[in-house]
Amino acid sequence: MLIWVLACGRLFAQLPSWAVMPLPPEVEKLNQAAAAAETVDAAARLYAQSLRFHPSNGPALHGFGLALLEQGRPADARRIFQRMDTLFPNDPAIQLLFARTTTRLPNPYRREIRQGLAAAQRVIEAQPDDPEGWYVLSLLWHLDGHYPAATEAIQQALQRTDPDLTSPDALERYQQQEAACHDAILVFSPLD
Repeated sequence: MLIWVLACGRLFAQLPSWAVMPLPPEVEKLNQAAAAAETVDAAARLYAQSLRFHPSNGPALHGFGLALLEQGRPADARRIFQRMDTLFPNDPAIQLLFARTTTRLPNPYRREIRQGLAAAQRVIEAQPDDPEGWYVLSLLWHLDGHYPAATEAIQQALQRTDPDLTSPDALERYQQQEAACHDAILVFSPLD
């Protein structure tokens, strides 16, 4: 979970309204206990309990979605991030989480891929210099079978990556995606 939070770090430079929304004290305590939980399962249970008290609780929705991802439940996490996008529209951080979660679905439908693409494109429009947004856009174009568009997007991510500020893991992911795009173009391009 920590890697994902770090990957979204640029998007969270200024905390969005949902992250700092006023909450009842008991809900706040549950959120804090969930954030400090020793296991992902415990965190998920506490966030779910917090949401029962306050269903539009942004911090709990965010934490619950990330916990579901950690548990290997991307479809459930995607629904949580979609709900967040409904409650807190036009937030690039939420849209990036939604798009990124779409890439983790085991067998996404074309409709789901297109929804993820739309969310990733909104992230790029809002924050064109964010390499993670370009990376996720590349993953989604690749899933959709548009390998030249996927290649262009990952090249945009690499151009916007500052090696001094980017983790080695992120750089490695970007380079692996670039190689996967080039391989797909070679395999699926028509024979001359």
